[in-house]
Amino acid sequence: MMYRTANKLYLREYVEDFEALPQVDPNGDIMLAPQLDTGTLWQYSEHSTGNYFLRERMVTTIPPQAHPVSGYFRDERFYASSDYAMQPPPLNPPIQFPPIIVGESVLRNSQRLTVVSDGSMDPISGQAAFAWVITQQDRRGYIRRSKPIRTNPKYMSSFRSELEGVHDVISYLVTNHYTGRKIDLWCDNKWCIDALNTSGNSLDELGKAEGALLKATRHLLTEFVDITLHHIYGHQDDNNSYENLDFESQLNVDCDVEAKRQMKASSVSGRTEAEPGTGAMLYLGDDMVTSHMAEQIQYAGQAPKMFEYIRERFEWTDHQCCSVNWKGIGTAKKRLTRPVSNRTTQMMYGWLNVGHQKIKFDQDGTCPCCGQHEEDQLHLYRCENVLMRETLRQGIQDMERTLYKVGMASPVYLGFIDAICKIVQLPRKPYALHCSHTLRAIERQESLGSDAILRGFHHVEWAYTLQSTWIPPRRYDDGTMEKKRDPFELSTVLIGETWKLFEGQWKMRNTILHSPDSFLLASEMTQLDRRFVEYKRNKTQLLAYQDHYLIDIPEREFVKWERDKKKKLLRLLETCKAAFIRECEARTDRQSLITTFFRRIDPT
Repeated sequence: MMYRTANKLYLREYVEDFEALPQVDPNGDIMLAPQLDTGTLWQYSEHSTGNYFLRERMVTTIPPQAHPVSGYFRDERFYASSDYAMQPPPLNPPIQFPPIIVGESVLRNSQRLTVVSDGSMDPISGQAAFAWVITQQDRRGYIRRSKPIRTNPKYMSSFRSELEGVHDVISYLVTNHYTGRKIDLWCDNKWCIDALNTSGNSLDELGKAEGALLKATRHLLTEFVDITLHHIYGHQDDNNSYENLDFESQLNVDCDVEAKRQMKASSVSGRTEAEPGTGAMLYLGDDMVTSHMAEQIQYAGQAPKMFEYIRERFEWTDHQCCSVNWKGIGTAKKRLTRPVSNRTTQMMYGWLNVGHQKIKFDQDGTCPCCGQHEEDQLHLYRCENVLMRETLRQGIQDMERTLYKVGMASPVYLGFIDAICKIVQLPRKPYALHCSHTLRAIERQESLGSDAILRGFHHVEWAYTLQSTWIPPRRYDDGTMEKKRDPFELSTVLIGETWKLFEGQWKMRNTILHSPDSFLLASEMTQLDRRFVEYKRNKTQLLAYQDHYLIDIPEREFVKWERDKKKKLLRLLETCKAAFIRECEARTDRQSLITTFFRRIDPT
């Protein structure tokens, strides 16, 4: 099989498998021997004449932009049958429902129109869409339209989804010459309405992600003779029946339902054309860059290598890497101080300075708390030291209390805690009322490895479980809404509480490490005594004669010294040893060989 780019050609080498059983077709004829991939890739470079390729060297990978090509060999030269043509990524516009227009002539003759727009966004996947409706009081005529929003899902916000809907409906009104009528436009995002009602374009506003879209929308509003923007409370059907809502609230509910239907039907893969006013400057893959340009370019440059390292580190597949709640991890990391964030990163990727790492540097890897031979990160949670177990038990209780206070559904957080207790081997009576969503999240989490939940690599299924069990906030009689965390924020709390559990264990471990009861301290003191005895017994091979006075100390007296005093003396002995070795090597180099005194005798 051969592949080519603009000026390179790649050959994947195959050989016939003669050890395989002969394959016979239905007619009884013996077929060709099956081919085996040798794993060898040869790179060919195009000759200066440009009509054939010559073999250059072996490589390990084929560039992703290379495409298959056929041709023939002649005298160690390969002649390609076709030129290289890099095709741009095909456009894959998302599914979009057609607009519904009923009684347009009624709208044309109406002097006052009611316009309602609403946007919907999935905070976990980043998918978003909007829907709007143009009608009048008796609904004899109306225009309804919905559309998916395409930008980088990692940077999508609910404000942008609402603003996209307002911009689109205003553009429609201007294009179809509805600017001369009195229009009341309603939106359930107060921030969006306030931003559009504020005159002028401040530098701070235009520097935000939605600055270009906000500026384009304000420019369109100047085309209208009489348009008024109103704020309306969203999701009023959560507390009241649809029939009891006023006219504008019913339209808002209709738009919300349509926007969610459009959002679920659209896909986040494939490249689409940029919408006017979105401020799109470039594409990275299929993602349209509309904000955080520097951050997105940095991500595109560094993320592939990072994911390659993660796949190799944890032996994950591409599907497993994509199933981690990376967005929640990033949000939780931003809330940590720099020292805590650095230590958390070391814990997540197995870089902590525990015994397992120290053994790699020929150091003692004994657990300072229980004296286990090798201390790894999972042992931080399973250590049988009384203080470590009590700290773990208290950390689990604090986690349960916090998850209850933030309003998380009890079947979810109790199932989450049961999964952690099972891994850390902490006795706990399991919760018997796990819902099907929680059981599915636990099962998906186990696919990432036993300790992935402790590191903070939570499966995105936890976020969807929280979304499925989430109860919307209530609206009080005075019109205010109950303060409540959304499902994505709750998934971030889960990650943060897991890291708090680690911080408690790490702090207690280090407290024991530097206490007189540390097993590691006793082991280190024994090693220091052993090194001193080695110097004392082999002083003629390790130290110069003038340095022998440094070890004229009785062993029974050295054992009583403090650790720092012992280490200071041993560091001095190491320095003297290195100087003695250099001096011996220099003497050897300066000594003449006996062969230098030999004289050549002429046999004649």
